[in-house]
Amino acid sequence: MIAAGEALGLDGDALLAEVGLDRARLADPELRIPAGQADALWQAIAARCDDPDLPLHAAERLPFGAYRVVDYLAAHAPSLGAALERVIAYFPLIDPRGRFVVEPHGEHRELAMRSTLPGGAIRRGAAEYTFAALVLRLRAGTGQPFVPTRVCFAAPAPASTRELARVFACPLEFDAERHALWIAEADWQRPGLQADPALFAVLERHAAMLLAALPPASPLVAELRQAIAAELRAGEPTLAQVGKRLGMSGRTLQRRLDDERLRFGAVVDEVKAEVAKARLADPSLAICEIAFMLGFADQSAFTRAFKRWTGATPGQWRQRPRP
Repeated sequence: MIAAGEALGLDGDALLAEVGLDRARLADPELRIPAGQADALWQAIAARCDDPDLPLHAAERLPFGAYRVVDYLAAHAPSLGAALERVIAYFPLIDPRGRFVVEPHGEHRELAMRSTLPGGAIRRGAAEYTFAALVLRLRAGTGQPFVPTRVCFAAPAPASTRELARVFACPLEFDAERHALWIAEADWQRPGLQADPALFAVLERHAAMLLAALPPASPLVAELRQAIAAELRAGEPTLAQVGKRLGMSGRTLQRRLDDERLRFGAVVDEVKAEVAKARLADPSLAICEIAFMLGFADQSAFTRAFKRWTGATPGQWRQRPRP
């Protein structure tokens, strides 16, 4: 964001000083700043720019490689779809407050952006920036003229859509049910021009290590995830069962989750996804067995859930390149 702000003619040092960041610290590849500080930086840039299309222009000026391993992992993926799947899987490295969900629709796939915060809503500006950054980086990283078939925003149209049309070069829809990119299946399957299987495997291993090293949101989250994982062995975890394992009533656990702005079902899904990925790494386990172990009624229900979590089917995940 600092690089983008400076490219727009702003004083980067003044921006950093306003939000209490040290430029030297930004060189640390392991640095993670609080979400509130990142939001304050956006607000500081917006306050200095009389630009209604700032999210798009900032995305255009964002240097390739700013998102580090996620950028390069997508650039060297075997296909455009594989690149998007990795962005989906490792997006928490960029911002854990958002996630992507992929749904097939005949000859197209819908890549929807959602908030991970209970009751959270993603502003149109945030969706504009994220989608523009994604599309532009796929073009730059893959060397292909990628154009979505449609871009939807769950918000009213701005006074002018000229810049949106220029950046995305496709039909725009407003007041939609959700923020989403629509991608042709043929584009999803298109081979990557810079695909490098060996480098891709190394980068994915590094991304997985970074993701695993992310600190839990709070001590409650770490304990909650462990309790849910233990309860999965006996079937679908309930609030009461998990609360009992943590030494509290279901009502008390719910109150603590409310205080942390966490949704029990969302955490259960996250744990299930992690357990599913670990079990899919074991070739001796059939996918139908894994579905049964996780409490799904059948394999198709598990496949739908896994695709919602990762953007890929269990079979696709199992066959992906490994380090």
